[in-house]
Amino acid sequence: MNLYGSWNVSLLDKGDLAEAIHRHLQSIGKYVRAQDIVDYLAQPNVQQKHGLKKTISLATAQWWMHMMDFRWTKSPSGQYVDGHKRDDVVTYRQKKFLPSIAKLFIHMRMWKDGLEEASDEPHPRTQRVVLWFHDESMFYANDHRKVYWVHGNETAKPHPKGEGPSLMVADFVSADYGWLRSSCGEEAARILFRAGKSRDGYFTNASIL
Repeated sequence: MNLYGSWNVSLLDKGDLAEAIHRHLQSIGKYVRAQDIVDYLAQPNVQQKHGLKKTISLATAQWWMHMMDFRWTKSPSGQYVDGHKRDDVVTYRQKKFLPSIAKLFIHMRMWKDGLEEASDEPHPRTQRVVLWFHDESMFYANDHRKVYWVHGNETAKPHPKGEGPSLMVADFVSADYGWLRSSCGEEAARILFRAGKSRDGYFTNASIL
């Protein structure tokens, strides 16, 4: 049973339309989308060449991707293990960190949906407290997308071993003021750090202070 309509299926089988779509997707590169077919068929010159009056829906384009032997899939990867559930980490979070943060709430500005300040919250008894969170993001030279439309004829290709050199972006952010910047906006707390023994060394508490 065809849930997408016989007109849409017969359209793909008509003439050289499928071949033209294949060529168009190949010209885009590795990371193609069903939306690329929708956009391609919306072009006036393409519609005139293939006798079309309109483009197709995104749902139909996704079905066509399957008909053209594309599959939305993910590259295999190993499991990741972290220490967030270690007993000592859980004990510190529950008995030290969270209670300490809770005591500061009465001195902090509260927000509704992250956009509007909650005016009905109790006012601080002392000077207002602003929490600044340290944010880090790591990027690697060999970072790449792992999920995309893969054609049935596509074979595995060699790729660099390991993650490659890293670049860390570190900054401070608060719910009240956003990213930490000077009042004039010309200075920022953000730094780019190339971690490694033969590079910038290692990021420690001293680096933050």
